[in-house]
Amino acid sequence: MSIYLVDNYLKVASMLQEEPINYNEFLFSAKHYFNSEIITKEFVNFSLEIGFLKKEKGDLSLEDEFLSLNLKKINKFKDKLLIRILKHIREFESYKEVFSPENLSFQSNYGAYSISKNAFGLKHTNLMTLLLNFGFMKKIESADRIFFLLETKYLEKSRDKNKKISPEELKRLLELKERLGIEAEEFVFNYETNRLQNKNVHWISKMSANEGYDIASFNSPNETIFSRLIEVKSYRGESIYFHWSKNEINSAKSHRENYWLYLVNRDSMRNKDYIPEMIQNPYENVFLKENWKREASSWKFTNERKSDD
Repeated sequence: MSIYLVDNYLKVASMLQEEPINYNEFLFSAKHYFNSEIITKEFVNFSLEIGFLKKEKGDLSLEDEFLSLNLKKINKFKDKLLIRILKHIREFESYKEVFSPENLSFQSNYGAYSISKNAFGLKHTNLMTLLLNFGFMKKIESADRIFFLLETKYLEKSRDKNKKISPEELKRLLELKERLGIEAEEFVFNYETNRLQNKNVHWISKMSANEGYDIASFNSPNETIFSRLIEVKSYRGESIYFHWSKNEINSAKSHRENYWLYLVNRDSMRNKDYIPEMIQNPYENVFLKENWKREASSWKFTNERKSDD
């Protein structure tokens, strides 16, 4: 379909770059570019919705942002167009369903977020096609699965930073902030960024809830592959304590020397020279050590029903 192809937007931009064209004349002229009038109308409607085209007094023209672009700079054109599309579709239930935190993962070897092909299924094939064609995702095939790497820069640029939230949503976010220790994560993110002289540290838990760690960082500024995967825990008082989930423990066991625990004292983290407690390979140095006391704070119960036969 025409709305999924970047070339079609370039063709329309070239048609309208000189001057506006009457809507009906445009539909007639566009038969040279598209296969049918129905698809052309769909394309125009979508282009108006995303802010690529505008319609005034029956005439179609490019939005100012695209009118001034050099169409030979295709990547810049595609970037601006994709950001417009993402800002439009991010409120769609299909987008929210596919790109929920449960479906996102961080691939430390690629330094990028990923999403499984199964997250789209048959239901969201059109969305998958659109995002692939515009370069939002790149398909990766491994021996056991197919997934897509996401361009992180588009995720940040498409966010509406000025969007107002309801009191109910604010309450939920504040509760989430307290429960997950967002302040402590932000402290560690800034601490690592300063330690590495502004190197590109990733705050993973903002996008994905599946990794078993919060921050992807480096041991030194000259490294290019993430070598320090940090799980942040916060506490108050003199005695260190924290809760460690099964997923986080499994991640620590898997990554060993590359996995770190940063234990942040909330009473001290606003002090200028405060340095958090840092433990490398906590699976060996905490989980398997006897000097760390552990206690169960919750239990999982499963009712295994037996048949009457």
